[in-house]
Amino acid sequence: AVVSTQSTGGTGGENIDCGDIQSIQPFANQQASLKCTVPDDANFAPSDITWTFQAGDATPVEQEQIINSEIGVVTFDNTTSILTIKSVTADTVGTYTCHEATHNSSCPFVVL
Repeated sequence: AVVSTQSTGGTGGENIDCGDIQSIQPFANQQASLKCTVPDDANFAPSDITWTFQAGDATPVEQEQIINSEIGVVTFDNTTSILTIKSVTADTVGTYTCHEATHNSSCPFVVL
């Protein structure tokens, strides 16, 4: 299923741009990339965006643990924070959320 959703939090250029696809179902053991874009008029940078992962009702995993446990890697370009899930397995399906703390803006992505 493909679901479109809006960023929660701030207004105008304070919101992260979530894009059009918020739910993906990649093939097992394949890589998947999730992107959160900083609007042109924003006063924050892609490096200000952090990621969390939550499997079901489990406690969310912070970005540092996502990287340290080798679930995924986070990269940036001039306008985007990109989380690449190295291999989609039963252990890596769930909700990945990018966050920008200053304006309390976030975008959830469901990986099925």
